[in-house]
Amino acid sequence: MNEEEILAQLMASGGLQKLIDAGLVPEREKVVEAQQQRFEPWMQGQQPQGMRGVGPYGTYVAANPLEHLAAAFRQGAGMGQIGQGNQALANLINQQGAGRYAWMKGIAGALQPQHTPPYAPGGMAGDIDPNT
Repeated sequence: MNEEEILAQLMASGGLQKLIDAGLVPEREKVVEAQQQRFEPWMQGQQPQGMRGVGPYGTYVAANPLEHLAAAFRQGAGMGQIGQGNQALANLINQQGAGRYAWMKGIAGALQPQHTPPYAPGGMAGDIDPNT
């Protein structure tokens, strides 16, 4: 078994592309994690607050209901983006597993004997068949 045989086996089965994809998983993970970090503040954003006015009476003014609605949508969008990032990470893990499987399959194919003895219905090749 040499590297050329393994490479030929992988190229014939389409496993080479799976190996390449598996090798790119760490870089792709960094991109997905960076995207997730950008959306974390959306999920953990400050909720709208009312405020007290100035003056002797300090009248309290509640936050606008639209501000609450916008904060809820922003939080939902952040959660959705984080969920998509988690799905992308799961897909990358599957991609890495497919690459490892292709590598092991290529090695196993290279280890198999190239020529197998012919099969005879009565037993081993060269046996005498008593029915003839």
